[in-house]
Amino acid sequence: MASQRKQTLGHFTALHSELGNKILQYKCKHQGCTQVYSGNTSVSKALAAHVAKHAEADATAARMRLPSAGSAASAASNSVDSVIESDSAEVAAFVPPPAALSVAGSKRTLPAMYAASASISSISKLAAAIASSSLAHRLVEEPHFRAFLASVGMPVLSKLRIRDSILQQSSELRSTVVQLLRQSKMGVSFACDGWTNVRHEKVTNVVLLTGERAYYWCSIVNSDESNTAAWLYSRIRPIMQELITEHKVHISAFVADNEAVNGATHARLLADFPFLVHVPCAAHTVQLIVRNVLSAAPFACTVQQFFDMLKPFELKKNSQALRALQSARGIKQLVLQRPNDTRWSSMLYAIDRTLEVRAELACCFDVPSIPDKAAFFAALGELAAFLRPFQIATDAMQKDGSTLYNVYVQFISLLEHAKRCANAAASTAIIERWQKCINVDATVACCILSFVEPVAGLQQASAQNFIVDFGAQYLRFYLLAAGTVQQLQDRLTLQLALFASRQGAFAQMDQTVAALRRASAFFDPRHAWSMLVMQKVELAMVAVVLLSVAASEAAVERTFSAQDAVHTKKRNRLLNSTVQAEVFLKFNLKQQALAAAEARAAAAGAAHDFVSAGCANLDDSFDADSDCETHIDRDTLFMPPPKRVRRQAAAAAAAAPDSDVESEPNEEKEQRSNDEWIHGYLATRGSHAWTREDDNLLAAAALNRSDSTAPLPAVPEMKRRIKEILARDD
Repeated sequence: MASQRKQTLGHFTALHSELGNKILQYKCKHQGCTQVYSGNTSVSKALAAHVAKHAEADATAARMRLPSAGSAASAASNSVDSVIESDSAEVAAFVPPPAALSVAGSKRTLPAMYAASASISSISKLAAAIASSSLAHRLVEEPHFRAFLASVGMPVLSKLRIRDSILQQSSELRSTVVQLLRQSKMGVSFACDGWTNVRHEKVTNVVLLTGERAYYWCSIVNSDESNTAAWLYSRIRPIMQELITEHKVHISAFVADNEAVNGATHARLLADFPFLVHVPCAAHTVQLIVRNVLSAAPFACTVQQFFDMLKPFELKKNSQALRALQSARGIKQLVLQRPNDTRWSSMLYAIDRTLEVRAELACCFDVPSIPDKAAFFAALGELAAFLRPFQIATDAMQKDGSTLYNVYVQFISLLEHAKRCANAAASTAIIERWQKCINVDATVACCILSFVEPVAGLQQASAQNFIVDFGAQYLRFYLLAAGTVQQLQDRLTLQLALFASRQGAFAQMDQTVAALRRASAFFDPRHAWSMLVMQKVELAMVAVVLLSVAASEAAVERTFSAQDAVHTKKRNRLLNSTVQAEVFLKFNLKQQALAAAEARAAAAGAAHDFVSAGCANLDDSFDADSDCETHIDRDTLFMPPPKRVRRQAAAAAAAAPDSDVESEPNEEKEQRSNDEWIHGYLATRGSHAWTREDDNLLAAAALNRSDSTAPLPAVPEMKRRIKEILARDD
């Protein structure tokens, strides 16, 4: 379509005189007067330029249906006649009364319809609003809406005009997205997943992730074939080839869920792209772990009882009785939620809702499998407490900025959580899924490159070999470094040895990392590596790319929601091209708005850290309502008290005299330690309003406190104590 548009604009330029004359010779009737405009040269050129710019080149190309370049001139000439005739109603809407047309001798000025660039801009904005809001295009043909447009001075529009404007804006936005992807020095992750649209067609959506942003790219529609590895490969390979060769985008990873067909598709893609990293979705892996945990002891019996308790409330009379009891007690009326099979988190939400109305539920159900209601609700509370860290891990890994290092952090924390709870089934499930569903070499490699020593038992040698093999293939494929694959492997091996011993270009790496940790509470290892990118250190280039590989294809799931809002049952006759154009605008305009908001916040002096040396921006702030939140590293989740506080406490303890003075009670020590931790937490979190993210951080810290054997108090108690400290400090 882009080449057709360029060809069409070329025809308009070459035939500007003929086109201008044809358009200027039409008869414009207004209030019974007829004004005939003859072909003036200057007016013809201006008019032809306007037509070339604003006549929806894509729609005109479609009307032309040019069979070859030889017949392009005649086709373009005929198409203009058809455009004039079909759009006569819109033309008349722009034409002013004869008195408004200035006349100088025998020459007349350009009609107002061709000078109304503001109106054309308004049409584009209206089309973008319709696409972003998933409104039907026929809205502009509704009489009341047309009356509204007339009241604000806009022309009469057709749904065809709106569709053409959406297609044009989608094409322009695609060029902008390509520029953003091309400028990224961190590599691009190619994420895909499938769903079924309203026409019961299999649709595979493609999303490109880089840094903290996810951009919808296209949809692959399969109407009547099976989604085999061969079929997916035949569709995905051309898309990757176009991105790499034509758009100069550096794709680094293939991210999909844990289905076997995706692994087979990646194996086929390796023949064309030998550097491509396969990343099974980490969030989907957690889903599989929780499913195994809930089906084993000690929670299998509790889960079965929970479903038995919910079953009676599927009847309308029982649910109404529960609401009536809540209303009689003067509390908010809440409806029980039933878990679904596609999202394990629905189980946690359903349990939380059940515990909220436990007092009313105890009076409303009588299930033979639950003889002791108090014990049942206590078991539900234990199950919710056990699942909470899995929710925190899932939320962290589903963010657009989540990386493989976050996968390592979250899996280690989940394994520690399972061991603390003495849940052998959970520990076994986590280890099995780690080995089966996670790219262990790539994940451990990101751990090494993040200046963290992997836990015992992980094969560091295999991860180092992965860094060398991937880096050599990646640098050679994209011509980012000179030499053959073997020469690049040798250089990367040497640089890894120098990095391990902190010699050569890496001699000051520890000091750099320490300075970055002091400068920001949320350390990102890419900041340190980016300082070596300008020196053309091959290992630094590879490190930045590997540390930017996406950990999840959750962004693709969000495109399903956007596409479902666009392609509804009432709009099931939309063309696939129109659906994709609307989803492209709907999804990516939101990403642009988020980026613009971050830019304004940075200009206003917000605390943002940026990667230097040409790398893309990395926003480390937290926003619980954002679709593109950054990752949470281990230092953030399990944050010890600041070093300054710990040094002061150690100095005070050393200076204390060894007298017979009674020692401080343990409870007071613990309370003072908690207060010190809270002060440190408040110093790092900034002054933003309290969000759900803070609740998650406090819950994680209460479970995994690194500076004390005793856990922190519960989240409500911590929040109460924080308010007391803030009030006291004020």
